[in-house]
Amino acid sequence: MTMKGIEKRMGVMQAIAGIIFVVLLSRLAYMQLVEQEKYTLMAQSNRIQLATVTAARGEIMDRNGKVLARSRPSFNISVALVDLKKEDQEEVFRRLASLLGRKAEDIENLVKQQPKKYVPVPIAEDVPLEVVTKIEERRMELPGVIVEVKPQREYVYGDFLSHVLGYVRQPSQEFLQKMIEQYPEEDYKLNDKLGITGIERWFETELHGKDGARQVEVDARMRPVRDLGVVEPVPGNNLILTIDSQLQKVAEESLIRTMAQVQREFPDAKGGAVVVLNVRTGEVLAMASKPSFDPNRFNRPISKEEWETTFSDKLPFPPLLNRAISPFAPGSTFKMVTAAAALETGSIGPGFSVYDPGYYQLGNRKFKCWQISGHGRVDLKKAIQVSCNTFFFTAGLAAGNDQIARYAKEFGLGEKTGITLPGESSGTVPTEEWKKALNTRLLKWRYDALYAELEEKYKNKLAQAKTEEEKDKILKQKEKDKKRLDRSYQAELEYNTAWHAYDTLNMAIGQGSNQYTPLQLANYVAAIANGGYLYRPQLVKKIVDHSGRTLKEFKPELIRKVNVSDKTLSLLRQGMLAVTQPGGTAAGRFAGFPVKVAGKTGTAQVFGKDNHGLFVGFAPYDKPEIAVAAIIEHGGHGGTSAGVVARDVLAAYFKVPQEMLKKGGTSAEE
Repeated sequence: MTMKGIEKRMGVMQAIAGIIFVVLLSRLAYMQLVEQEKYTLMAQSNRIQLATVTAARGEIMDRNGKVLARSRPSFNISVALVDLKKEDQEEVFRRLASLLGRKAEDIENLVKQQPKKYVPVPIAEDVPLEVVTKIEERRMELPGVIVEVKPQREYVYGDFLSHVLGYVRQPSQEFLQKMIEQYPEEDYKLNDKLGITGIERWFETELHGKDGARQVEVDARMRPVRDLGVVEPVPGNNLILTIDSQLQKVAEESLIRTMAQVQREFPDAKGGAVVVLNVRTGEVLAMASKPSFDPNRFNRPISKEEWETTFSDKLPFPPLLNRAISPFAPGSTFKMVTAAAALETGSIGPGFSVYDPGYYQLGNRKFKCWQISGHGRVDLKKAIQVSCNTFFFTAGLAAGNDQIARYAKEFGLGEKTGITLPGESSGTVPTEEWKKALNTRLLKWRYDALYAELEEKYKNKLAQAKTEEEKDKILKQKEKDKKRLDRSYQAELEYNTAWHAYDTLNMAIGQGSNQYTPLQLANYVAAIANGGYLYRPQLVKKIVDHSGRTLKEFKPELIRKVNVSDKTLSLLRQGMLAVTQPGGTAAGRFAGFPVKVAGKTGTAQVFGKDNHGLFVGFAPYDKPEIAVAAIIEHGGHGGTSAGVVARDVLAAYFKVPQEMLKKGGTSAEE
């Protein structure tokens, strides 16, 4: 190449280099002069991180100040994407995974769900101190890994009182959205721990507290350099419950012990509940439900498999179900309602009696008393004492189902008590309207399926027909089958939606479709005991802030004075006292008991399974203080199952020595 050609080429290259230089210089000038503020803010946001300082959740204490739920310090690990090569970032994930005993790909997937760099993603909570120490020792090898101290919810006694306390956990997106809509002023965030059940859920806004914030200067690898400022969090308020921990402990232990004993005869006796109320205030002194669960388990993730095998409501005895506020057939514990209805309407008088041969004759059917040989001549007091079905069949039919339903509702049955717990059932007071509506829906659902089956059957037949004559024959047969189905539907609809006398008989003794919660039963018995005052059951005595200042105190709340005369209530109490006296269905259970107890046993029939055992009562008889209701699912006779739990609770409340409880006696079983 000639010298002239070389010089020409060099000139072209110099020109290109000059153009590139000018472009770079222009871009640099643009960034420095025009976009200076933008890039200054970006650098500042990467250098200064605003970290949330989580507020400690308020404590929950029993009536005597014993702490049941509190917050404790917990080491949490987060990871933020920083300016590293992909392979270096993956190496960080591997190192952290080996320290946490996790899979690297799981950590990587979590971090990648956060699209913004430098935004920490929670990876692990409540990490042991020895693991945190190892992470700190290898800090230079773990850029982007952040160790924070956050409050962790701790339930001091594990599964103790778990259904009342409930639990907290990070909510689902759907649950969080509902909370944000319900409490827009609370500023809930995705990673917040919220109350999901129990007191934790009902008093969420009181317990939650207000988060603080901390400005931290970090280096390029998200390592803290210095604090720039802190807004201190405000701890949540504390709750003082009405629960007496000592009484609650006895209630829970007795449930467990009694179920284990009863299972020798009734293997499915694996669930139960007991409620204790102050009859003068409505305060809940104890509320136990078994099986239970440890709320601390919800502090860490739960796999789908673990949920289905351990916590699912599809399990035979789901541990998350609070049986104290769930409905059950009340059995004979309902009989005081029937007596009240019959007495108050004048259907029977105080001296009314019947002869019980062991059954009640209704047309061609005999409805048996539980005592096959009969109870002989029975008046009201004896009818409650020995739980004579024949007497209550007679009284129930005399009063009528509408009046029985009226007085059941008067005592608060079939309606929510309004206790401060989510998930309370209203139960069911069966009425003619209720039966008609329910059975109409059920029959329609069943016959809709039968009609659809009929259509499908003849659709296939018509598709296979080869001639018009054959099709016509099939259509005629279809019409006949449809008319037959119509007649069957109408006949069932007419019979199954009507109220029959046997429905009243079942209702009168607490069977059939009666469904009430142990809490409702305890409250109704409390109203009998205290002269007819129906209080709203209360679980919280007061709310105090973190400095101990009382913010709110809960006073007794009267729902209503039941419309039942003092004379009738007195007769009911006399009959209930006789239950625990010689000859009563719970006499053996309370033989030698130094405090007069008025009670009522119940054995509720369960289709295809062993009966539920129930007991309700109050004490002392002369000056009532507490009412109790207990149930052992599939536990057989109330006197020998739930009656044991009730006696243990009453003994604990009145400080009866254990040796006095060993004394036995004879009693009927019902």
